[in-house]
Amino acid sequence: MSQTVTAQQMDAILQYLPIFDHPEECFTEIPSTKEGNTISFGGIVYSDAVGAFLKALYRQDFFIQINWPEWQGQAQMLFEHPELLKQATLETLRKLLWLHVRKERFCEGHLMEMIQTGHIKAILERLKELRQSMPEEAGK
Repeated sequence: MSQTVTAQQMDAILQYLPIFDHPEECFTEIPSTKEGNTISFGGIVYSDAVGAFLKALYRQDFFIQINWPEWQGQAQMLFEHPELLKQATLETLRKLLWLHVRKERFCEGHLMEMIQTGHIKAILERLKELRQSMPEEAGK
């Protein structure tokens, strides 16, 4: 896990911002079905673009790995008060993305909700603002 994020790393993440303009295209919900005595549980399948975004976060070493269950209160406040997210630091954005990706592993559908509500897009829009204020060669 890198403490420094370069402009190039941010650019690699921000290329995925447009996919979140159409949240309905980011996933498919597969309903549960029952045929006779057989029950098939449904689930969520994320689009290839969302999968590529998640891989890019890992590939770019973008996360700040935190104890996400302990940080959920802070994340919830940023979710409930978007005006606070508009002031978030790069460090906070990195923690938020880590929390949402990790939480999806334990709470299927969490990431879908964050996409549907526009929260992931808002995180990336704030990241874009921070990136635009960086000199090309600088990292933060």
